Amino acid sequence: MEGQLCSLGPCDYLGFESSTAYNNRGLSLDDRGQPEAARADFEKAIALDPRNYFAYNNQGVLYGKDGQYERSIDYFQRAIAINARHADSYCNLGCPISMCIGMTLRWNSMTRPLT
Repeated sequence: MEGQLCSLGPCDYLGFESSTAYNNRGLSLDDRGQPEAARADFEKAIALDPRNYFAYNNQGVLYGKDGQYERSIDYFQRAIAINARHADSYCNLGCPISMCIGMTLRWNSMTRPLT
């Protein structure tokens, strides 16, 4: 099984599909360069447990990597709505926001005198 990842069926634990297992496998798939498979696992994790803020955050990271910043922002905001103390979601939210509006903000700050 060297070089393969979960060529098994559904991720389960004691006979029950696990949102956490799908989220964790999604992370491994992304690390192995399989973002589409990772995205499917994150969506399955969310379907199994709509309060799995880790899966929302990780899905946001994938959309950000693809340059889909508005979708990325939506997933980070969903993660934060579920757990307002999840610092990674706040940190990750800053990246796509800066990509969407950062150039305008930087330009405005360079053209405005300091007060």
